[in-house]
Amino acid sequence: GLPRDGVELTPMDMERLALAKRIKKSKKRMPIAPKVVRHQDIRRFAARVLGELPHGDVAQQLALALADGDGEVRMAAADSLARIGARPGTLCDDVSAAILTALGTADRDLKLLLLRALAGCPGEDAIVALRGYLVDEDSFLRSEAIRGLSNLARVGPEIDDLLGDPDPSVRLCAAEAIAMEKAERAIPALVDFALSFEGYHGKQAAGLLRELDAAAAGGLFLNVLRDPAYKRAWAIAIPALGTLNEQKA
Repeated sequence: GLPRDGVELTPMDMERLALAKRIKKSKKRMPIAPKVVRHQDIRRFAARVLGELPHGDVAQQLALALADGDGEVRMAAADSLARIGARPGTLCDDVSAAILTALGTADRDLKLLLLRALAGCPGEDAIVALRGYLVDEDSFLRSEAIRGLSNLARVGPEIDDLLGDPDPSVRLCAAEAIAMEKAERAIPALVDFALSFEGYHGKQAAGLLRELDAAAAGGLFLNVLRDPAYKRAWAIAIPALGTLNEQKA
């Protein structure tokens, strides 16, 4: 039923035909499985698996891998060292030195793992490095530094300043570290923390105080309720007292 003279093409049809001629017939296809050089994959796998072997010689070999040219090998080695160093003091001075050297050129993701590994390193150099990251502009690095110092039982008064950190996760991490320290300043510091930021961390701080000394913390919250100057904080102190007096499961 087509006319003998054919179909007349509009200017739009002609433009589409010209465009179709410019498009290549072959289409690129993504490979189902990415090509991985076998020897590189084996090295990365080995660096990950060695974290299950908490031996000194293994840790030293992983420390050497922190200077490897393959970024994935460095990441796997740092992760394994962090797992081996989960117990404080399990990594020797040579490993600690290698971690500190790697920190100087590491990107942010690698630094997180290296700071975690420092929690298993002895010596003042590791402590100094962790304290330096308490003022880092990255909140994740600040939190990791707090955890490292806490694991090494080297939390000092400098952590108290982080109870007022702009990042909520850093503030809570600092509060948990202070609670684990169980120092005399912990209870008044955590009571003040519970009342700060309009009670943002009130329930969490009260939970930490309940594990420390519920009676002493309760007395401080009652003092707040007795003082009209703190009337605005009464709405925070009352639920905090409720949390303190909850029966443990």
